[in-house]
Amino acid sequence: MLRNATLEERIAWHIAHAQGCGCRNMPEIVKRALAERGIEPSRRPTD
Repeated sequence: MLRNATLEERIAWHIAHAQGCGCRNMPEIVKRALAERGIEPSRRPTD
C-alpha cells in the first residue's frame, strides 16, 4: 500500500489483498466505508 494512501486507495488495496490472501482482517474504517457503499467485505475462502 502507498504511504499516505487515500481512503479510496486503502479500500482498493484491502479488497485486492482479501481476495488474494485473507491473512488479516480489514481495518474497521475500511469495513465501514465498504458498508456505506453497499459492498460486503469478504475474505478468501479457506482451503
